[in-house]
Amino acid sequence: MIRSLYISYDGATDPIGQSQVIPYLKGLVKKGIGITLLTFDKKEYLSNEKMLSSMNGEFKESDIKWVWLRYHKKPPVISTFIDALNGIFTGILLIYKDRINCIHARTYVAALIGLILKKLFRLRFIFDMR
Repeated sequence: MIRSLYISYDGATDPIGQSQVIPYLKGLVKKGIGITLLTFDKKEYLSNEKMLSSMNGEFKESDIKWVWLRYHKKPPVISTFIDALNGIFTGILLIYKDRINCIHARTYVAALIGLILKKLFRLRFIFDMR
């Protein structure tokens, strides 16, 4: 079975995550692919407990494991570097815990994280730039 770590630098709570990422992943799950979703979500969306509860329920119902990290905007460049490091370390843990055998990345920052994980663990890698 394919167990994919889908990394998106867009948050699942962002409008683009809700309109593009989530429906796409639901389709993959229906095809028998196991999905662990790693996103970087903005503080203003994470403070909406009603939204988070709803999304957690939707992911659970869809059999998608969702792990979010907080997106940092400031200071520029350094914050992206910090996010990437957090993504790499979290990705390492998820690869072991969820027995991931494929990395699927959306956006360039996610691809950087994914390529590092691919090299470390010799996993298959898909870069999905839409």
